[in-house]
Amino acid sequence: MNTLRYFYILLFLAVLVFARQGLGREKTRITDIIPKDSLLNEDKAATGLYLYVFELDRDKYPAVLDVLYDINDLPVEYVNLGSFAGNGLVSCGGDIETWTKLAQILVDSKAKPVKRTIAYINDGINDDIVLAVLDKPGSVSYRQSGSDSIGIGLPAGNVSLRFNTKPLIGLKQIRRVSITPVYKAEIAPDKKQMSGKKQPVLWEFPFSLASLSVSLRPGQFVCIAANPANFPQQGPEAIGQMMFCSNKSKPVIRLCLVACSLIND
Repeated sequence: MNTLRYFYILLFLAVLVFARQGLGREKTRITDIIPKDSLLNEDKAATGLYLYVFELDRDKYPAVLDVLYDINDLPVEYVNLGSFAGNGLVSCGGDIETWTKLAQILVDSKAKPVKRTIAYINDGINDDIVLAVLDKPGSVSYRQSGSDSIGIGLPAGNVSLRFNTKPLIGLKQIRRVSITPVYKAEIAPDKKQMSGKKQPVLWEFPFSLASLSVSLRPGQFVCIAANPANFPQQGPEAIGQMMFCSNKSKPVIRLCLVACSLIND
């Protein structure tokens, strides 16, 4: 298949969901859901990744979670599976034939897309995409191994997904993609210790034990979502809660879909 065909297959799921949500009175077009910079500089990058975030009412999420558990077309590897699951996360990998299954459950659950973006990633260079913003200080429970977890105080900031790609020796049109949750914040310098004007200091904490990797070809995807069964009953939130859950107006839950659109070898 050529890149253009992969591109339209990649957008199939988002088209269905956008159409179901009735965005405007006119017919949903491909160009309506493509990020404005989607065709810029693609010849300078190794891998094009589309990221979609969908949101739905929390009471409809169990049906979506069942489908995610049922998708196993692509093997997903974890730095530490116990830590990944223990931090309230779940993932799956799929290909072209899985689009319709995932699209249908998102339509049935009335999920709506709340974020869409694209990243053109050069091999070996980190690229961070913001997933959620914390507008005030808080804390998170970080499960490291087994039943051991630590509470981490967090300043106001954001949680991002850090992407990194690398080629597989001897293989074309495929990349190993690693994804790591990272918390980032700008820390204002202490006024008592300031001498002159100083810029805020960038602080970050990678949740390295909750990272995953998957080998993707154009048209294939990986989905990262919350696993409420492993949320703490008390104390600080799990990483999965911080990334995907919100109670601002009503209880909602989100999931993240990352799809490969092109690879320039």
